[in-house]
Amino acid sequence: SKRVVGPMTGENDPYERGLKVLFKAYFYKEPDGGGRLLDEEVLKAMAEDHRMVPSMFRWEEFLEKFKGGIQPKRNKKGAVSFDFRDFRKGLKEVAKEEFKKEKYSKKYLDYSSKWEALCEFLEASDADAVRRRSRRAEMIMQRKEAAALERRKE
Repeated sequence: SKRVVGPMTGENDPYERGLKVLFKAYFYKEPDGGGRLLDEEVLKAMAEDHRMVPSMFRWEEFLEKFKGGIQPKRNKKGAVSFDFRDFRKGLKEVAKEEFKKEKYSKKYLDYSSKWEALCEFLEASDADAVRRRSRRAEMIMQRKEAAALERRKE
């Protein structure tokens, strides 16, 4: 029996913790405190590690849908920074586009069922499962930290 909760926000949202784990695993804080950057290479690794690419969309399509959902902010260096809210909006756009496809034969009619379907696909109700599937996150993080160190030495 499914537990009935109010609107899926914050504490009521069974996916919130897993989605935050996913966001923080791939999108690191800039060393200069410039927020988290929307790095397309990192986004692609996340989409592939979590099978949204290619099982839902080709990479170019995924990127287009994801970016369609966010309002990017530019930092001082001109890079695009974004936050968890933007991350959710990007994924919601992906969910909206994916679960309206013919192959689901109108199984997901409203927006919240599409969002829930994507969260289930990502196993977002299980933060440990999300961590396990985030295979390349650690490697990316180490590479970015090493690059930041190099820049400081220059």
